[in-house]
Amino acid sequence: MVMRRKKGTLPSHFITQLIQNIMKRFIDLKNQTGNIYYNEGEREFAFYCTIYDQFEIFCDSQTWTTREEFTNDVKDAGREDELERLLELIPNDYEI
Repeated sequence: MVMRRKKGTLPSHFITQLIQNIMKRFIDLKNQTGNIYYNEGEREFAFYCTIYDQFEIFCDSQTWTTREEFTNDVKDAGREDELERLLELIPNDYEI
């Protein structure tokens, strides 16, 4: 017996991949959060999920000032599978 999907539905693994990889956006927050070190060149960034309409949270943080800080939080949250894709979303000319 062959199992068939209803017409117009997507497999759950495909939906999960969309949510984890495609529907995330890099957000340059500049100094919108009141970072006291902004004048010294420190900027904050975040990632926004357009599926759930909320900012991503890793280890109770929603903003980061360095790639290293962000990478550590993602790994500590056990979500390494998303890390490479999220790092690719950071523009090459974004200095942090």
